[in-house]
Amino acid sequence: SGSRPYEEVHYQASQARCVMRCVQICVWRISARWWLLRSLAHRWFTLQAEGFHASAAFYGAEFFDFLERSFQDARPIRILEIGSYDVNGAMRVYAPPDSLYTGTDSRPGPGVDVVLDDPYALPFPSGYFNATVSTSTLEHVDFHWLTFLEMVRVTSDSGFLYLNV
Repeated sequence: SGSRPYEEVHYQASQARCVMRCVQICVWRISARWWLLRSLAHRWFTLQAEGFHASAAFYGAEFFDFLERSFQDARPIRILEIGSYDVNGAMRVYAPPDSLYTGTDSRPGPGVDVVLDDPYALPFPSGYFNATVSTSTLEHVDFHWLTFLEMVRVTSDSGFLYLNV
């Protein structure tokens, strides 16, 4: 009489629902990726417009966002920056607002709180900082591995080290 058996109609309807669900998932994934790419691109160009090296600013800002989430219950967050002299922008502006930020460099200037007499012996107690950061600095230090070992020493066991070289 031209009618299809119930099982065949039910099977085709089930397939159609499955295909629609796959399309919804794909559209969601594409839109989620588009949103992520758009927000990352916006952040990238905003940071580049501020004058600081775009990739250093971008990854530094991402690190500080991560750091703030990691130490939600531990305030204030103690941050040490190695090479903080502000030439064309600084990491300090991306740090969590309530952090205790200490900038060090071999010469006085903007962004420098402590002038180091010896970059291979940091004048801080072991494990004092929750994070130690350095951007575009270690490539200018003769014995960078000694500075790195000092950075590890002053960072707490539960802390983080951020390097952009």
